[in-house]
Amino acid sequence: MSIAKCGGIQLDGSTLKMVNGIVTIDGGNPTSAVVANCGGLRFDATYFKKVGKVITDKNASAVSSRFIADCGGLLLDADHFAVVNGALTFDKLDSEANITKFVVADVEATISGTDITAELPNGTDVTKLKPTITISKDATVSPKSGAQKDFTDPVQYVVTAEDGTTKKTYTVTITVAEE
Repeated sequence: MSIAKCGGIQLDGSTLKMVNGIVTIDGGNPTSAVVANCGGLRFDATYFKKVGKVITDKNASAVSSRFIADCGGLLLDADHFAVVNGALTFDKLDSEANITKFVVADVEATISGTDITAELPNGTDVTKLKPTITISKDATVSPKSGAQKDFTDPVQYVVTAEDGTTKKTYTVTITVAEE
């Protein structure tokens, strides 16, 4: 389903949308920050960047030599955009929302589904721990990695995928070894 037209280019509503004349990802909420004006259409700087005359993914290190569309003199990077059934899609947002590693007090925790457990050495103060958390590419986690937390009771961590559509809640339970 197409939701907008840009110089004859339609936006695919499953990956892109337009908010107040700004192209953003589905689920995105752009501010006034834009990277380029394309025939009156602006691209959300939260997700896109302009390299020369090419619009690409904000995290891209280079642009493709192939371009899929010319929109008012602006080129769209074929490594991050595609035209499917006549509609422009943005296909490089990751939908993974996983904690892949959780280290607390130099102990790597065990991850089983969305349950994370670790047994810390006897005498460890669990009220002021700062875990190091590794997550899926370009996802976010709350509370953040390195944030001090009290693990007297289980603590929940929410991971949100880059595309904003997937969220997982992990429960972290820390125990302390007895003497």
